[in-house]
Amino acid sequence: MRDAVPVRPSTVLRIASLALGLAALVGVTAGCGAPSSDPPRDALGRVTETARTSAFALEVGDCTGPIDPANNIETVDVIPCDRSHAFEVYAAHTMAEPTFPGMEEAGTVAERECRTAFADFVGVPNDQSTYTMLYLYPTQRSWRGQTDRQVLCLVGRESGGVTGSLKGAKE
Repeated sequence: MRDAVPVRPSTVLRIASLALGLAALVGVTAGCGAPSSDPPRDALGRVTETARTSAFALEVGDCTGPIDPANNIETVDVIPCDRSHAFEVYAAHTMAEPTFPGMEEAGTVAERECRTAFADFVGVPNDQSTYTMLYLYPTQRSWRGQTDRQVLCLVGRESGGVTGSLKGAKE
């Protein structure tokens, strides 16, 4: 399970999980059956077909369907980037803290790392972009249970309609 927070141009929106135990039961799940552990990929590691998968299987360069930032994220739809999608994973950061720093600090680290990488990837700073930055970061449960230390940075539009990579989009 990971927490997702969208950051819109010039706006920082923090969604706090006040009842982490309850939020853990309300993960984003859609579709039937269990998600695959890894989406189908070609020899270069690119996703080749749409699949429901664990949020832990996401890699830099993957594209996804919509992500509801009001919930903790356990599964996502990965979509080949040449098809219409909502978000693209543009960066990853491994948190080095020896113990879980708390939700607020984990979110602060995620925001800082993703903002720094955003301008290099998109070509303009987040506050000048028309795209939304979203980041996934560990919760206390995923830190302990899955040894999750990774922050994933995503860029796109909550409404979808993105085709191809946003690398160098400069908008």
